[in-house]
Amino acid sequence: MDTNTPQTPELVFASRDEFLTPTGRRYLGFTLPVSGRNVRIRSLFENEKEAYESKMLSHKGGLSLAALKEARRRLVQITLVNPAGDLLLAESDISKLSALDGADIACCYENAMTHCGFKQEEIEGLLKNSGSVRADA
Repeated sequence: MDTNTPQTPELVFASRDEFLTPTGRRYLGFTLPVSGRNVRIRSLFENEKEAYESKMLSHKGGLSLAALKEARRRLVQITLVNPAGDLLLAESDISKLSALDGADIACCYENAMTHCGFKQEEIEGLLKNSGSVRADA
């Protein structure tokens, strides 16, 4: 054994059961830059991320223009929670978010993207690989 080589602890890998054990929700609190309000977001489970992504598709397989237009606000709606961890906004509130300051919504959206494990490259890839954006929802 080479004693000059730094020793690193051996990695212990998760078993199947350990890997498949849910870790539960994660939460993140932050202050909005314009309104100064403190808000809290939750992480999404994989099936919730998939449902969010699939809402952007039209019935004909392309991207839905209407869904793309509200994608940022929809992610804010499905991640913003109250102190107890319950959703703060209903789906019917999505359109109301368009009247709020864009910097505050952008702050919520960017934090949610990171906290939920979305990568900007994934969104760009979805747009690039869709082939078309359809006006039908």
